[in-house]
Amino acid sequence: MRKNLFYLLLILITTLTISLVACSPSFVGLDLNSDRLSSSSSNNNNDTNYLEGTPADYQVSINTVTPTIIEGGLPEVVQEVRDTVVSLSCITIDGDGNEGNSSGSGVFFATDESNNSSFILTCCHVIDQATEIVAILIDGTELDCEFIGGDDEKDIAVLKTSGIFSTADVRNLLDEGGAPLKLAESVFAIGNPLGTLGGSVTQGIISGTERIINMDGVSMNLLQIDVAVNPGNSGGPLFDYSGALVGIVNAKSVGTDVEGIGYAIKIDDAIDIAESLLSTAGNPDYEYKGYIEGKVRLGVTVQGALNNEENKYFYSIVALNVYGSVAQYNATAAIDKKIFINDIITGIIISEETIYFTDINTLGDIVKSLEVGDVIKLLIKHPTNYNFITGWAYEEREIEITMVQYVYGL
Repeated sequence: MRKNLFYLLLILITTLTISLVACSPSFVGLDLNSDRLSSSSSNNNNDTNYLEGTPADYQVSINTVTPTIIEGGLPEVVQEVRDTVVSLSCITIDGDGNEGNSSGSGVFFATDESNNSSFILTCCHVIDQATEIVAILIDGTELDCEFIGGDDEKDIAVLKTSGIFSTADVRNLLDEGGAPLKLAESVFAIGNPLGTLGGSVTQGIISGTERIINMDGVSMNLLQIDVAVNPGNSGGPLFDYSGALVGIVNAKSVGTDVEGIGYAIKIDDAIDIAESLLSTAGNPDYEYKGYIEGKVRLGVTVQGALNNEENKYFYSIVALNVYGSVAQYNATAAIDKKIFINDIITGIIISEETIYFTDINTLGDIVKSLEVGDVIKLLIKHPTNYNFITGWAYEEREIEITMVQYVYGL
């Protein structure tokens, strides 16, 4: 079944090291980059000539299929799909202006013949901080890529390159007549491990179809696989044995007692995000980058703790994200009104109602309920000075923030 999509509207990480909740292994992203230090900006090499105030007019075609076994076994299937896979090489600039590089993988998933363009699906963390992105085909051909948009919470990004190339078929997992993935179903990955072994093939099975993994404070519902994946595999495709795309490889668990635990973003989730990014790209108010319309982010990474005396939770800010509403607030706020790392969020005021946090009423839950334009007030305890006997002294602040459209790379 061929599915044509017409769009007429607007349209992470340094090597990711995150702990699994209540587990000893670490959860790591699989881009290959030892140079980046902190989040800065994504690729801004956007040379497309959009009309001011109008969206990109992408007429995108994605081929969705129900699995059909290919005669000849795995070698034949690999030959059928290998040309859809690319290695990615990026030049990056960190927050201090230092140049570095990163490597990863990607897969062609859509074309737009009216614009003579092909689109690549990859992980957001592969291209984070990239100023130049090059896709390398199986035959060694190098293609300059344009960043269309991304969502670092879901770890998906879309790139565009000139020319029409073979695209991977996308497995229909959900729609009528589709084929949901089965536990222990055979799958294989093609990617660029170590940044030097482009086109490498590894195989295994689906070890889990619904794994809720906490990544930097954000929960992701991922496929668990025992396919061998390594740094450089991130963003690469996971195929079933019919050659249909079922996932995008993005992480693995590592540790002295860990072996064969990798993860992939479900392809239906990845395609949903990609379609949103394509459909919103081209808005000059957002530097032509695609985004998830209506999505907001506070833009803080927090560590929660329980105040036993009051039976309330509070959140200590451990990092600030450049892509959140707090960052835009901080850009214009006076120094004594800014939000800082080590500030403590004790509550939130919405529509004059003060809300305190509990184990079933978390900061994350509240933020997910907010919309673009909502005005909130954060109740903040800001550390002012430290006494060796009494500990930290705090100043209480009430900071008003307007929730803004989240646009990765803006």
